[in-house]
Amino acid sequence: MNSLGVTRDKTIPPLGHIPTLNTLGVTWDKTIPPLGHIPTLNSLGVTWDKTIPPLGHIPTLNSLGVTRDKTIPPLGHIPTLNSLGVTRDKTIPPLGHIPTLNSLGVTRDKTIPPLGHIPTLNSLGVTRDKTIPPLGHIPTLNSLGVTRDKTIPPLGHIPTLNSLGVTRDKTIPPLGHIPTLNSLGVTWDKTIPPLGHIPTLNSLGVTWDKTIPPLGHIPTLNSLGVT
Repeated sequence: MNSLGVTRDKTIPPLGHIPTLNTLGVTWDKTIPPLGHIPTLNSLGVTWDKTIPPLGHIPTLNSLGVTRDKTIPPLGHIPTLNSLGVTRDKTIPPLGHIPTLNSLGVTRDKTIPPLGHIPTLNSLGVTRDKTIPPLGHIPTLNSLGVTRDKTIPPLGHIPTLNSLGVTRDKTIPPLGHIPTLNSLGVTWDKTIPPLGHIPTLNSLGVTWDKTIPPLGHIPTLNSLGVT
């Protein structure tokens, strides 16, 4: 057995003696047993659970998805975690001590912890969040997607950002100081800032926008989609 899904169960039996289990999905469960003795578990998804057991002793876990959970345990001791998705959670624990995290997706969360101390984060997606922390101290971020957010922090200090997608946002910050941005997608936005000072932009997609700024000063633009 390498995949197990559990739905609306009261008690999950011990799982540490399943030598090949690598994917576990749990929905509406009361108690998840300790998972640190599963030597091959690399993907865990939890929905509507009360308590997630400590995860730092899972030597191979690289993907974690949590939906509507009360408390996520500390994650900094998971040496191989590279993908984290959180939906409708109350508190995300500090993430800066996860040495391998490169992908983070957050949906309808109250507070995202500071991200600048994550040395390997290269992909961030945020949906309906109240506040995105400053991003300029993330040395490896190259992909950012924001949906229905109130405020996007300044982006010009992200030295490696090359892909930005914004959906139903109120204000996009100035983009001309992003030296590596080459792909921009905007959907249902009120105002797109001037783009002519982005020296590397080569792909632009715009859907249902009120005003597209002049594009003639973008020397490298080779792909344009307007809907």
